[in-house]
Amino acid sequence: ARSRGEERLGRIRALLEIGGRPDRCYPVVHIAGTSGKGSVATFVDAFCREAGIASGLHTTPYLQTPLEKLISQGRMATPQEFRDLVDWVLGVQSELTRLDPAHEARYGSSWVALTLEYFRRAGVELAILEAGAGGRFDLTNAVDSLVTAVTSVGHDHVKTLGPTIRDIAWHKAGIFKPDAPAIMLETRADVLEVLLREAEQVGARTRVLREDADFSCGGGGLTFRGEAIRFEGCRPGMAGRHQLENAAVAAAIADELAMAGFAIAVQD
Repeated sequence: ARSRGEERLGRIRALLEIGGRPDRCYPVVHIAGTSGKGSVATFVDAFCREAGIASGLHTTPYLQTPLEKLISQGRMATPQEFRDLVDWVLGVQSELTRLDPAHEARYGSSWVALTLEYFRRAGVELAILEAGAGGRFDLTNAVDSLVTAVTSVGHDHVKTLGPTIRDIAWHKAGIFKPDAPAIMLETRADVLEVLLREAEQVGARTRVLREDADFSCGGGGLTFRGEAIRFEGCRPGMAGRHQLENAAVAAAIADELAMAGFAIAVQD
C-alpha cells in the first residue's frame, strides 16, 4: 500500500508540474481524519466567507453532483466551467503522456488537479481541502499547507491504512508539514502519541485542543478560547455533540489563519 501510495503521489505531482502548479497560487488548509473532516472544512469555509475572504472549498465524495467538489465563495462551479476544466486536465494528461509514454491518466489525480486549477481560475485567497482516505498518500497531500488538522482517528479503510489504530493514525499524520500548525483534538493516548511523534519528526508546530481548557461543549453550545477567535455558547448549524468538537477544530484553524495575517476575528 505504501509503494502504491508513493507512486500515486508521484503521478499527481508530475501532473501538477505540467499544469503549472496551480496549488502554489494560494495558501492551503488541509484536513484529514476518520470522520468530521468534511464538517470541519465546511465550518472553516463559513468562517472565511463571513470575514470576506475568497475561499475555495473541496470536500469529497459528492452526494448529488460532482460540482459539489468545486466551490468558490459559496458557489459551485457552473457546468461550463466544469467542461472547460475537463478540457484543461485532458490536455495536461495528454502532454504528460507525450513526455512519459508509460503514464496513464487516472480519475483521482485528474480530479485533484482539476480542483486546484479551478481555485486558481476563481482567484481564491485560500483553499480548504478535505483529504480522502488516509492522508499521507492521499492525492491532496501533493500540496504544501499553511495549516493542517486531524479531526478524529478510528478504524477506517483498514485494508490499506491498518490494521491497527496506530497505523491509521500514522496515515492521518502524514499531512503535517514543516513549520505549519498541526491541529488535533486530545484523544486516546496511543493515537495522540503517534500524531505528536509524526508532527515532531517533520517539524510541525502542534496544537492539541483540550476540552475544558481550550474549548467546552456545555449546554449544547460551544465555547472557544483562542487568540483571535473567542466566543461562548455558539450553536453550529449542524446538530450533534460531535459537531461541537468539529466546530472547535475549525475555530482553531481560523485562529491560526488570523495569526498568519488573515482578517478573521471573533470576540464575544
